[in-house]
Amino acid sequence: GDKVRGKEGMVFMGALSEFTFFHCPECNQEFANQNQVYTGSTGGSSYGLVCNRPVETAADLSGMRLRVGAANWSRWTEAVGASPVTMSANEMYEALSQGVVGCIVLASPEIHNFGLADVVTDINMDVPGGPMPVAGTNINANTWKSLSPQQRTLMLRAASAFTAGIPWIYHQHEDRILAEAEQRGVTIHHADEDLVAKTNAFIEKDMDFIATDYQKRYNVSRGQEMIADFRELLEKWAGLVQDVDSEQQLVDLYWNEIFSKVDVSKHGL
Repeated sequence: GDKVRGKEGMVFMGALSEFTFFHCPECNQEFANQNQVYTGSTGGSSYGLVCNRPVETAADLSGMRLRVGAANWSRWTEAVGASPVTMSANEMYEALSQGVVGCIVLASPEIHNFGLADVVTDINMDVPGGPMPVAGTNINANTWKSLSPQQRTLMLRAASAFTAGIPWIYHQHEDRILAEAEQRGVTIHHADEDLVAKTNAFIEKDMDFIATDYQKRYNVSRGQEMIADFRELLEKWAGLVQDVDSEQQLVDLYWNEIFSKVDVSKHGL
């Protein structure tokens, strides 16, 4: 809710990094299978709708084609009665300008990163929500093993700075990009109560879908338990980031709460 608004990336990346290090041996095994060692997750701000027409209700979305970049947003798109379209990022400008899609599901700073400013007329950042995380600093397992414990600790220090830096920068740009868009005449919309309710209902239902789907496709047996653990960590991190008002504070928070607790004599070895 309002507690995480404007801080979604900071909450999510803290929760996901803590979860993967300490609550998911299966995740670390998957990295090991690729001869990699996990050292944290990062990503930007929350995803919304970047459009060429107004969107405030489920009726506005009905039958509309939306460009999505991941399966979770594709499932949301179908749940609200729209059609997901997959295309590469470098086709987004043309698709939006020619009306091939009505909206792109995107984080607002990406409007600038992908040069979409000229073709966006309407923005609604209320739905679908959720950031796009990546494991951005994992390291080759042989290299990790060759490092001294002090060097591994330094690597994790650097990883905590990277994990914090990206969501911090995205959230700093988020307000600026939206303000600049408004100055150019772009309309900022808000989702009506019904669309927010539909989105929340989708999220709840999708948790069960993910647990079942990942069991079938990837043999993940603890799906429900993992989701419950992760949701608890999201709650915890929503509280922890409340008073963060600088990038360094976020780096220190991630270091103290997560990265400094990784046992460099065992992790990835």
